[in-house]
Amino acid sequence: MNSIPYFVAALGLGQLYVMAKPVAGEWVDEEFASIARSGISLMVSLLEWHEAC
Repeated sequence: MNSIPYFVAALGLGQLYVMAKPVAGEWVDEEFASIARSGISLMVSLLEWHEAC
């Protein structure tokens, strides 16, 4: 299952998207590879430490 980024706004030369937390576990490598293939090169997480692990 791939996380789908949703466009929010253009910011200067970049764009802001939001998306659900990628699936953890054995598929995490494919999740992030899919995100990279979609053209996203920088990701910022607002998850709390216990939510991200």
